[in-house]
Amino acid sequence: AATLQKALASEQPDVVLLDVVLGPNDNGLDLLPQIKKRWPGTEVIVLTGAADVSIAGSMTTLDWCFRPDMAPSVDDMRAEYRETVEWFKDAGADLMLFETFNSSKEARMALEAAREVGIPAWVGFVCDNRGRMLNGETLPEVVRALAGIEPDVLLFNCAPVPDINCALGELSKVYKKPTGGYAHVGRFDPPDWMFTDEYPPDEYLAAAREWASMGAQVLGGCCGTTPMHIEALKKGLPRTLASSRSH
Repeated sequence: AATLQKALASEQPDVVLLDVVLGPNDNGLDLLPQIKKRWPGTEVIVLTGAADVSIAGSMTTLDWCFRPDMAPSVDDMRAEYRETVEWFKDAGADLMLFETFNSSKEARMALEAAREVGIPAWVGFVCDNRGRMLNGETLPEVVRALAGIEPDVLLFNCAPVPDINCALGELSKVYKKPTGGYAHVGRFDPPDWMFTDEYPPDEYLAAAREWASMGAQVLGGCCGTTPMHIEALKKGLPRTLASSRSH
């Protein structure tokens, strides 16, 4: 950490490689806000060789995640997910994070592949402002479609805070396994993301506390959130959240 403080006084680099574990008492993630404040345009790659840190292999749908009508056939999905999940496991991933999924059908194909390969899997769904999937599925329909192949954690991501609120509220009525959420802040303005101040870190923390009150246990940030948002969650939330079974 002392070396980093000296480095922060130097010229701006193009990329910073940051280890999660910097020593017995230093966590690299705690330094992210300082790096981004000093060099907002610098890319930061976080890595670790620590044995007690789990690595997630992250992927979204096989085609455009906001267009469920563009999904491949079931046979193609089954083959591609099996192959891709095997690659992730062979590369050392401890679990799969399937993000921004738009239908239970594709989620089921991904989850079946993970189970066949033998790796835990989380699924994050993108929802609309009614708390439904982008193909129109209701959450009771999603829960029924995933029966017997439920993810280790079912999340909602890459949607505005109010949409995540709605989806988690609806899900809590019909699902008692681990859940979570991580919203985006701002909007996609091709070809770039448009950052906004509509949910500064303190307000985002308040939203996350509401998600926790609905039983969500895995909380974070998606597109447009910053290291400062994550720092607010880390400092403002307990390390362990109550399960949805207690709500």
